[in-house]
Amino acid sequence: MTNKPYYATNELSISQVLQMFDLKEPLKQEKQVPPQHLNLKSLTQKNFCDKKAAEKRKYEEKGTDSPPKKPKSKPVIQDVDMAVHVKYNQLSKLNSVTLQSWLKSRGVSVKTRDKKEHLVSKIMEFIKGSTE
Repeated sequence: MTNKPYYATNELSISQVLQMFDLKEPLKQEKQVPPQHLNLKSLTQKNFCDKKAAEKRKYEEKGTDSPPKKPKSKPVIQDVDMAVHVKYNQLSKLNSVTLQSWLKSRGVSVKTRDKKEHLVSKIMEFIKGSTE
């Protein structure tokens, strides 16, 4: 088997191949540019359409690593009727700051690092203890 082009193996002429690709004449090869005239930066630089990438490049040009992050919002203590949430088993829908403040107002010791599940169980124990 020889290394012939595809069109030569199927006995197609060059004009038939050009017709397949809707070309009237063979493409002219562009003039080769000597390597010292190449602008490698423009050849290697990618064109991004992504907004995030564009923003990132903007900050890189300024010399900073990334855009300033938005400050994290502090959780708000919700004003709710705890008895209703306990009755319908919806304590997990409340934020942990609300659960902590409710327990603290009732005199139950609470750590700031307590998980929400632990706070819910403390509230359930408190309510069961107060109803008995």
